[in-house]
Amino acid sequence: MAKRRHRPRTETILPAGPPLPRLELEFSGANPPRRWPLVSLCMIVKNEEANLLDCVRSVGDLAGEVIIVDTGSTDRTVELAHSLGATVKHFTWINDFAAARNESIKDAAGDWIFWMDADDRLSLLGVAQLKEALVSGRADVYHCRVSSLRGENDRVKTTVNHARLFKNRLGLHFDGPLHETMEPSAARQGLTIAQTNIDITHVGYDTTDAAIKAKARRNLAIVEARLAREPDNLFWQFHRATCLSNLEKYTDAAPIYEQVIAMPPAELDREFYLYQAYVALLDAYLKLNQPAEARRVVKLALAAFPHRRSIATTAGLFYLIDDDPAAAVAVLTAGLSLPESGQGHDWSPGRLEETLGVASVLTGDLPTAHRAFGAMLAARNISPPPAAAQLEQQARELLAAAQFAPAIALLEPVAAGQPALLRLLCAAQVGQRQWGSAARHLAQAMALAGSLPGDWASLAEYLLRAGKPNSAARPLEIALAEEPDKAAPLTVAALLAMHRREPNTALSALVQALLANPAYQPAHDTLAEIAGALQLSPAEAVRQHGLRLLAQKQFQPAAEALLLLTQLVPADVEAYKALAVALNALGMQDDALAAWQTAQRLES
Repeated sequence: MAKRRHRPRTETILPAGPPLPRLELEFSGANPPRRWPLVSLCMIVKNEEANLLDCVRSVGDLAGEVIIVDTGSTDRTVELAHSLGATVKHFTWINDFAAARNESIKDAAGDWIFWMDADDRLSLLGVAQLKEALVSGRADVYHCRVSSLRGENDRVKTTVNHARLFKNRLGLHFDGPLHETMEPSAARQGLTIAQTNIDITHVGYDTTDAAIKAKARRNLAIVEARLAREPDNLFWQFHRATCLSNLEKYTDAAPIYEQVIAMPPAELDREFYLYQAYVALLDAYLKLNQPAEARRVVKLALAAFPHRRSIATTAGLFYLIDDDPAAAVAVLTAGLSLPESGQGHDWSPGRLEETLGVASVLTGDLPTAHRAFGAMLAARNISPPPAAAQLEQQARELLAAAQFAPAIALLEPVAAGQPALLRLLCAAQVGQRQWGSAARHLAQAMALAGSLPGDWASLAEYLLRAGKPNSAARPLEIALAEEPDKAAPLTVAALLAMHRREPNTALSALVQALLANPAYQPAHDTLAEIAGALQLSPAEAVRQHGLRLLAQKQFQPAAEALLLLTQLVPADVEAYKALAVALNALGMQDDALAAWQTAQRLES
């Protein structure tokens, strides 16, 4: 029924003491016993009317007794608990989870105790596996893998090992006012502990800002009370830093994370909490706008967790944020061969491939991007949405009416893998000035279906608008090579020059853009933007630029700028005179004479 599985050992969080050795067991759930020892399901709850019934029902017939300790509910939790036939106990909350948990197991009648939180769920397979564990006789304490999905579109999967099933009447009890565990108690008695493949799904993360901060304030009070007795305990200092981060106090949190990384306490689970310390420190430095420190932490994290696919994904995302797509491609490519860890924080399937796809487009490598996005779609089992043509028509109607936000809401959940929908989503995000998202979706469309005329210039523009000039450089280079005389890439070249604080280069590009297409409004808009930064009118900016080039004897670009000036201000006598000088120097005497005659005519 159970077999040993050889894989790297993991550590489990303990408030004190070294990590414990444990068996590695797998249970198939294929042959659950018809009889098993009496199990007491023990829970602590507060205001869980939305979760309690689903939780207890998911346990099925595993437990012959349900004990629920309520810590002060004001909703229908207690009423629902009674309706389930549970023994309900009331416990005054004293900022100590271990105390409440110990109250829940104190009077348990079962031979074994299984504990759950109200926002945990067992599958039918999990129930069968637990029954097999109960009769296996292999261990005194069994760990389960508790997993949750968090973040936008469930992009981060978190898995932690919890000792959930254990023998009763062995004197086991929980320790720790926060992140309570029984392992110190089990260690003192030399009990056998087994890590299993039994999964529990945690569904209850409230990721609203208010909920996160409320929980952080509650936990911070608990942690600081503990630190008042043990101020140098880095285990509890780490949890203090976590609370501070959630309260956006990054300046206070960062030095603590640095200490934890430099001297990891033995009881801090490496794959879960120490890994989290690196990622949280990276996030803190990003929030504090300290990119050099963030880059240092990324390198440390890659060295500390070379086996973690998730850290490669995190590093790739950072390098994109840090405007270094080449570095992103390198680290993500290396990460392709790594498996997900199955413990701690892992990105959702396909996230690495998606990020590699975007980074590859930004480096101009569409074949690699095509493969990466294909792998992303396979990992996520994405297929064309039903009624895609109808969705496309709806989106076009919304865009025509400038209803950008509704168009985004319609397309975002279904656009992945669909180039036509991705392009419409990109257009809607441009309308909302969501430049970074627009660039990502255009990149995916280009990788999957090939680039269309103007795509590279648009991609470069969106990246520039998002503040990513280095990422824009290669797309712009391709755009200029494909359409050297087109107004669009020349206009984007002007934007890049302004990002680099090269106004003369920017003005030269705009002169060429407007000579190529005098009606190209984005070039006029960009000229106005650059002139405004120089505190000049557009015409005066072009005038000064042309005269400067003329004085430097750069006659060809001078002539182009002065010709544009005559188009912007047709009655400008001095513009025609200066143009005549430049054209004459270029050996274009007939054109120079015509310009001079125009100046004379305007003066008369």
